[in-house]
Amino acid sequence: LSWQGGPPFLHPEANPGAFAGRRVTRWLTLHYYFYRHLALLVWPHPLCCDWSHSSIPLVTDVHDPRSCRALLAIYGPAGAAVG
Repeated sequence: LSWQGGPPFLHPEANPGAFAGRRVTRWLTLHYYFYRHLALLVWPHPLCCDWSHSSIPLVTDVHDPRSCRALLAIYGPAGAAVG
């Protein structure tokens, strides 16, 4: 990934999910970010001008309901199409 001749600069306050300590937390939070954006495309409520800092809390555990919704929304249609 290159941006203006070097890697992009990500600040921990702007993207706390990318700087989480555990790999599982980073992975689940990334999927939840993607799910959140898909959900906002379908139903744009609540809208916010700035989603940085802690406006979307980190997903730290697989048993968190947000992780289940995100994984089912992202991988469910693909699994149904293959199966």
